[in-house]
Order: sequence, then C-alpha cells, then structure tokens
Amino acid sequence: MAEPADALVLGSRAFELLLTARTVDAEEALRLGLVAAVTEPGTPALDRALELADTLCGYSPFGVAMTKEVMWSNLDVLARPAGRRRPPVFDLSGKVALVTGAGQGVGEGIARALAAQGATVLVNDLNGDRAGTVAEAIVAAGGAASPVSFDVTDLDAVLEAVGRAGPVDVLVNNAGNGGAEQRVVRPFRELDPAAWEGPIRVNLFGVLHCCKAVVDGMCDRGWGRIITISSGAGTAGVAIGVSPYSAGKGGGIGFTRTLALEVASYGVTANTLAIGLMGMPDPSVTTALARRIPVGRTGEPEDIAAACVWLASDEASWVTAQTIQINGGSITT
Repeated sequence: MAEPADALVLGSRAFELLLTARTVDAEEALRLGLVAAVTEPGTPALDRALELADTLCGYSPFGVAMTKEVMWSNLDVLARPAGRRRPPVFDLSGKVALVTGAGQGVGEGIARALAAQGATVLVNDLNGDRAGTVAEAIVAAGGAASPVSFDVTDLDAVLEAVGRAGPVDVLVNNAGNGGAEQRVVRPFRELDPAAWEGPIRVNLFGVLHCCKAVVDGMCDRGWGRIITISSGAGTAGVAIGVSPYSAGKGGGIGFTRTLALEVASYGVTANTLAIGLMGMPDPSVTTALARRIPVGRTGEPEDIAAACVWLASDEASWVTAQTIQINGGSITT
C-alpha cells in the first residue's frame, strides 16, 4: 500500500469516514471513494476538508464524540500537515473527580477509567482500606488518585472531607445499594419499616449531600459535571422485593434532573445512568441473570465507566438533565 498522504479532499462518500472503525491509507481511501483527490499540505483544499470533517461529525447519527475520534483518526493518517494535531477526545487532564463508593465494583471501574483519561481521582468508600487499595492501584498504573473515606449519608462528614480535598470538577454519585446496612430483599408487605431508611438515605440523601458539597464551586468556576449512578429499578417497576431501593433510586433521578436545569446556565451538567443487572461474584448467578438480558450477558464496570468518561468530558457539554439506560436491552426507552 502507498504511504499515507499529507492531505486530502473529501469526496461524496466522505461521510463513510464516520462509520469506519479503522484508519486507511491514501491508496485505499481513493479506491473506496472516501476521498476525491490527494493534495499537498497547507493548501485551501486541506483546510476545506478539515472543516467538512467537523461539520459531518456534527451531523453524526450516533451523536457521540467517539464518532469524531474515528474521523480524526483517519484524518491523522491521511491529512496531518505540519503543526496541525488531532484534538484530544475525552481528555480529563487537570480535572479533579470525586467518585463515591469507589472501593469496589462499578465505582472502582469508574475511578480507574477517569484516571486513565487524565483526571485526578478522589476515591471514596465507607471502608477506608478499600478506598486506599484502589487509589494505590491507580497510582501504580500511572494515574493520580488519593483515598477519601466518608459516609455519604452524613452531610457534615461529606462537607468536611470535600472541604479538605479542595475543588471538585466531576462528581460521580455511585455509592448506593443499601448503604452501610445490608439491603433487605423482600416484598413491601413483608418488609420491616426499619429496613426502609437505609436504601433511601444512601441513594437519595447521599446524592443530595455530595451535590451540596461541590455544586457551588462548580458554578463559581463555570464548569462542572455531575453523574448519578442509578438503576433500572428507579425508572421502571420491578417485582423483585426492592421497593425502598427503587424509591431511593427514583428520587435520585428526579433530583438530578431538576438540579441540572437549575445549574445549566453556569456550565454545569448533571445526568443519570440507569444501569441494569451487573455480574455477580458467583458465576452461576451471573449466568442465570444473563439469560434475562437481550444481549446475553450481564454488565461489567467498564460498561458504566465508558459512559461516565463521556459524560465527564467536554464532548458531552450539550448533554444534561438526561437519564441514560445502560442495561443490555433489558429496559427500553
């Protein structure tokens, strides 16, 4: 194959560059009709090509920044003149992210992913040892992280810890389940009222507390990202004995939507991810759960982490007050 060209003119099939998952050299691009001609760097034709690339990205059917990443990957090979570089995508360098409940599972996956994109991560967990272990692993992998242990249901503890940590640019409200207490799974008619409070406090008040601690600073600085990890149980009825949990998750969704509208003009976005069935430690349980999911598998922390990276980035600046389902097709919208 020929060496990559220095510049290109996009042809009538240039939109296909948005859909290809691989880079192509000049010869193959011409053969496929992806470019109309090859030209020299620094010419008006190149500038027009790059303008058109950005325009096409704006009309992508996917509506996500990864599309632009693919486009620029191809332009990087085919059309990089001296001094012009592909802009970084999902770059979180210089941002500080607080991830609650990040000592294990989904929260740990989110913390690792944000750090991999350049964020300094404050790893929160009720269990300080778990938080420390995750933070150490991130640092060992070349990232920046430190443990911050507090109970999200304790407003004073949250305010004190965040005050010591300093400005937070990205908040991921991940702490949930039943909170410090084990969640009791039982039909509401059989449930002791004493078991109501835990899931509601962690899944609703925990979100309120952490948002209270960071949102003023975000608005003052003119930039911020709030991501609440919720559940399909908060958006649809589920007859599996988790009514207080559903109430807490649903409350967190409603709060996040309303907060998003209140702070939108300050450059702060707030969105919710309603996640589906995740893998369990017992492989047999995971296998049984997977049979109920259209894609044939349960979720992994990486599935949720990728969406968090996107929502935390500049590329998602026009996305706010949304509840995004990530569930393998088990609940549709």
